[in-house]
Amino acid sequence: MSLRYLRIFIKVYQEKNITKAAKKLHMAQPAVSRTIQEMEKNYGISLFDRLNHKIYPTRKADELYARAVQIIDSFDVMEEMLRNDNENEMIHIGGTMTIGNFVFPIVVSEFKKRYPSVHVKITISNSADIQKKILDNELDFAIVEENVKVAHLQTEYFYTDNMCLVYSNEHEINNKKSIDLKELVDYPFLLREKGSATRSYLEHIFAVHDLVIEETWESTSTQALINAVSNGIGISILPEKLVQRDLQEGRIKTRKIENKEFMRNTYFIWHEQKVLSEAVNNFKEVCKTIKQEKNI
Repeated sequence: MSLRYLRIFIKVYQEKNITKAAKKLHMAQPAVSRTIQEMEKNYGISLFDRLNHKIYPTRKADELYARAVQIIDSFDVMEEMLRNDNENEMIHIGGTMTIGNFVFPIVVSEFKKRYPSVHVKITISNSADIQKKILDNELDFAIVEENVKVAHLQTEYFYTDNMCLVYSNEHEINNKKSIDLKELVDYPFLLREKGSATRSYLEHIFAVHDLVIEETWESTSTQALINAVSNGIGISILPEKLVQRDLQEGRIKTRKIENKEFMRNTYFIWHEQKVLSEAVNNFKEVCKTIKQEKNI
């Protein structure tokens, strides 16, 4: 099997559509279809199920894709190394919103001081998207909240993050002597979008107690949620680091929930078949050093 065949297969797998893949590859649609058919014929396997003019990857395609992206990546890294002798190496790092706000600015600044010849490209998104980008080999390495259980991803504990209940200054919660988890579901909740680590964490916590959150507001922006909370639209539970300034400025309030603490772990993640470069490992070590020095 040639590298060309692997590149075509990867794009078809990612797009889940022959026509779209052909456009991305700047190829004719019949040529892409023929390549996939030849691969299936040569190995006596089915890579895609064809149903109602749509294609769906088979389990064999899932297995091939996991290996193919790493083969292509290794080849591209080798070519890049031969072309520029690693003078201008680039690493692609991903992280969730909290990481992007409070970890990466400090870490990247320190990393550039120590390794000025290495270029760092940062992508900030929700946890689900970051994990997908790792699987698709769009990122070398990432940091996300919650314990990742997706196949083909390696994890390493980084630190523990605190979450806290937030509400407006005029909210009736102010008048309660105490409040427990069960009482919170009586109020409209303002939540991050589905796929975010914060949203997944909260839905899991409440589900464990057989409770369902009433979603009133959904946003990809934590600041939008804070603004909505401060205006009395509802309550939320958000990363402590992201609400500290608003709490200090008195825009919102917080309090402990009876017999409940919201703690979640943060992890380094990377593809299990990816050989982390020296630069990526150095970035990870700088993260650990900053954590100890700055008490992230």
